[in-house]
Amino acid sequence: KIYDNLKKAFGFIFAVHVPIAGLAIIPPLLGLPVILFPAHIAFLELIIDPACSTVFEAEHSEEDIMKKHPRKLNVPILSPGRMAMEIMQGVSILAIIFFLYIFSLYSGKTDGEMRAISFISLVSAFLALVVTNLSWKQLGIIVIHHASTALRLILTLVPAALLAIFSIPGLRSAFHFDPLTSVEIFIAVCTGAASLVWFELFKIVQYQRKKEVIL
Repeated sequence: KIYDNLKKAFGFIFAVHVPIAGLAIIPPLLGLPVILFPAHIAFLELIIDPACSTVFEAEHSEEDIMKKHPRKLNVPILSPGRMAMEIMQGVSILAIIFFLYIFSLYSGKTDGEMRAISFISLVSAFLALVVTNLSWKQLGIIVIHHASTALRLILTLVPAALLAIFSIPGLRSAFHFDPLTSVEIFIAVCTGAASLVWFELFKIVQYQRKKEVIL
């Protein structure tokens, strides 16, 4: 259980920094408005990263854990195949949020609106990344249904923190955000969550081939 949860936590940390690095570096290199300021990165690193790692530590073991063959001592925590999958997860989040950023930018949004939409989408994608990586066998909706106390807290507190940022003018100003409509927030949340739908489909295909039940 400890070994499996370490793999999940390391994988999450590896994947989550791909979009953070990409969204911090790519816009300035292209001469576009900045998405991530120090306040945004501090929020991500000081709240989401350690909190979500705690969720992985508290996760229950997989049901078939005692059916696995003993692992060799020299096997790395993240195999090349697993690392490649985590990179793909990070790149898919980066790609869809950058597309949303460009779309917002060229549809007449202000820099503050564009930044707010991108950030909400990024946080939503990070929460989806936690849920989908808690099990590489069960679908995310099943993981949420059987969520641990730690996961429930994260899925409640992180959106509450975002709500506070947008509700308190001083915090909103510190994050360089402009107010958004409920429709814009809904689109941002759905876009972030949709960035990992392909991985849920991957689970279905993988375990149908093995003739295992993932639900």
